[in-house]
Amino acid sequence: MPAMQPSAIGAGFAAFVQLHQPVYEKYARARLGDQDLGHRAVALAFRRTELGWNALLSDPRPLACAWRILRDSVTFVRPEDTALDVDALHRELPAPAADASVLRLDLGLQPARVAEVMGVPEPELHVAVMAARRQLEGGEEVIIPPRP
Repeated sequence: MPAMQPSAIGAGFAAFVQLHQPVYEKYARARLGDQDLGHRAVALAFRRTELGWNALLSDPRPLACAWRILRDSVTFVRPEDTALDVDALHRELPAPAADASVLRLDLGLQPARVAEVMGVPEPELHVAVMAARRQLEGGEEVIIPPRP
């Protein structure tokens, strides 16, 4: 009996996971401060993405849709009563600006890669970062340094 070939949807989703899992895992861990919680959040995000794969692919910005699923999954598994608030940035800033800051500053990704992972055009990413900078300038420390 010949080996079964994965469906086009299954193969596409598997490729999506293979491409995005490393960055998704690092992002979740950075936001949650815990590898196990991060892994749980990413597993939840991928399960939700898989269940809505056909709808996601019909979205004009499928990577942005997948990114929102990840962000929501991380927020869902985040403990509310943590003494060390590692996710403070996401409590203070609009989600896209906070995400861009985590990916760019905490994980060291280049702006083009951040835009790709988040599924947004690079100019939109820069607007989010500038908005975050303006909002945070009133504090003791500016978290987002000026772009070179």
